[in-house]
Amino acid sequence: MSHYRVLIPTTNPSRTGPLLKAVSPFLNAEDSRGTLLGVIEMAPERPLSEGVEVARAYRALLSRITRYAERGPGELRGQVRIAHVAAQGIREAVLETDTNLLVLEAASQTPRQDGLWVNAVEDLLVDPPCDVALVRPDTAPIRSVLVPVRGGPSAQLALRLAATVCKETGAELCVLHIFNPRISAESQKREESAFLKLSSTVDVPVRRITLLSASVREAIIREAAQHQMVVLGATLSLMHRPMVLGAPITRLLRRLPGNVMVVKTAGPVTAVKDPDRPFRVENRAAAAERVDRWFAENTFHSKE
Repeated sequence: MSHYRVLIPTTNPSRTGPLLKAVSPFLNAEDSRGTLLGVIEMAPERPLSEGVEVARAYRALLSRITRYAERGPGELRGQVRIAHVAAQGIREAVLETDTNLLVLEAASQTPRQDGLWVNAVEDLLVDPPCDVALVRPDTAPIRSVLVPVRGGPSAQLALRLAATVCKETGAELCVLHIFNPRISAESQKREESAFLKLSSTVDVPVRRITLLSASVREAIIREAAQHQMVVLGATLSLMHRPMVLGAPITRLLRRLPGNVMVVKTAGPVTAVKDPDRPFRVENRAAAAERVDRWFAENTFHSKE
């Protein structure tokens, strides 16, 4: 990927500072840009047009944040999205902004979490509209990035994103593969060959690390203590389950230090074309909702 079109949705724009810092390497990459999306979720029984005042406040806040971000080389603009279902509003914004990397902040570890946001994140991770990164940001300077690879479906995405971070920060890229000591010598040779091939696909210097361990997770956690960022490609078992933010990811995020990204690849977003139905017929309710949303998102005060 020669460029990133990053979408960063949030329900709390005032607290996005650490997240924006964590994803700044993608915004600063050549020919890249980002959109900070203020998401306002309205109760189903309320018309979207009722969100006009909240949308105005969000726009003012997003404007201040993006003006501050302009001090760096990356391009970041603000946008407001009002929806009855946050995940659906984000999916629509992905299409409208031609996004190829959706960045979602992992829920905090505090007892009082935003349940609506957690639901939206789970929905988007299970069936992502584009490549997605679940990020838990940290303030520590990044000197070393660890990418554990096992050849899963998202391994190449993890390496590509990690390589971008290393290019922009000057950090060292460390690629880790863990061999099970119980596998045969022939199987280990095949794994090693695949590991070397995969780790050679990036265009930055790589330090390869190999370990023997019967517990992949524990080995990753021990090695992660030596690095300031960990980028994990989602395995099939990790993110293809109903409760995506349940035990597997929650435990892993809790135990890994520093910045953590769990990434998942998705096919390109394309419109489904039915030759028998060349035109989409929108019912009155859907059309009215679209008008309501446009009104709420685009009604500006004279001072704006």
